[in-house]
Amino acid sequence: MKDVKKKGPGATRVARLSIALSLIILVLVAGAVYGVWGRGGSGEDLALCNGVLKEGALSPLSVNPNGEYESSYSGPGGGPEGGPADRRGLISRCSVWQPEGEVAEFEVFDAWGFGPFRSEPVTPGWYVNASPFGSGSNGWTENRRAEVWLPQKCAEAFKAGNGPVQVQLELRNTRHEQWEQGDTRRRMAEVLMSYAKGLAEAEGCDADGFGLTEEASGAPSYERVPDEGQCGLSGFGATRDQADRTEILQSTVGDPKDSWICVLARDGDSSRKYALVAFAVTKDEQLISHHRESQVEDPEEFRTDIVTCGDREYLVQMSHAGTDPRDHDEHERKAFEYAEASLLSPDLLYKGFVDGIKPRLGCSS
Repeated sequence: MKDVKKKGPGATRVARLSIALSLIILVLVAGAVYGVWGRGGSGEDLALCNGVLKEGALSPLSVNPNGEYESSYSGPGGGPEGGPADRRGLISRCSVWQPEGEVAEFEVFDAWGFGPFRSEPVTPGWYVNASPFGSGSNGWTENRRAEVWLPQKCAEAFKAGNGPVQVQLELRNTRHEQWEQGDTRRRMAEVLMSYAKGLAEAEGCDADGFGLTEEASGAPSYERVPDEGQCGLSGFGATRDQADRTEILQSTVGDPKDSWICVLARDGDSSRKYALVAFAVTKDEQLISHHRESQVEDPEEFRTDIVTCGDREYLVQMSHAGTDPRDHDEHERKAFEYAEASLLSPDLLYKGFVDGIKPRLGCSS
């Protein structure tokens, strides 16, 4: 009979240690494999903001294009106590960041009762920094923000009654100053539409054609107003014959057959321009429907109407510096003085604008 050697306590401890190390290595390897798969190793992006936004869609605004992302969501389906309650009408909020810094914050809320392209009177200052998305949507960018309305069906999905639902992106990446201004606008539009599209799909209220079908407009660019064909419209003139046009600037941005803005302004004492008058056109069906239902009576300095060209309808607008003078601050009162001195009367401005824009829209008369 062969002798069996008994293992001492030291050998037992070594064996146990070896097993423990093997288990740790196995866990680490499994975690690494899962991490690679979750970060796109299988072609899939991790979803952020309650599953609405893929990491890859955030890359245009990222601090580190190869870095990881984290998000904090509050609203239906997640977050503290079911949703944010710090602002009336707010439906959800999601902040996104990377180890290197903040990226952006998204908010979903009942649409503002004012703003570009709406039927409610606003001063032309609302249009000075606005650039429309185009692609048939009611979306626009400003310096560090982007806004868009969700499809009409989303009002019921988000329990917003008949009112539209608005999604906002606020850029938090401080390195955006390294990008060209127009490029920043296009990046914000691209990321916001990815988020809005994800929301609509998740809530079952997406619509055909909702999304960016072409590159969004860049930032407005101001230059001296021409003597003729102002706002790029043949035969249109907004300025008085005796006006000093060397002081007046003009910006046009967008496509008249989609969404378009023209602003006449003067430079101010700071970076804030004196907005004298703004003209706008949109084919967005929600805005046109909203205008039909609106009971707001246009003041003399703010005009909005529906123009029909063939089978297509457009909402056309003019906002003059005299709009709602009760709410004017000193800057806007100064803009009104400049507008009165340099521009035609609101009646002549609006008539000339509508006559000038119709050929650009394809109207026969």
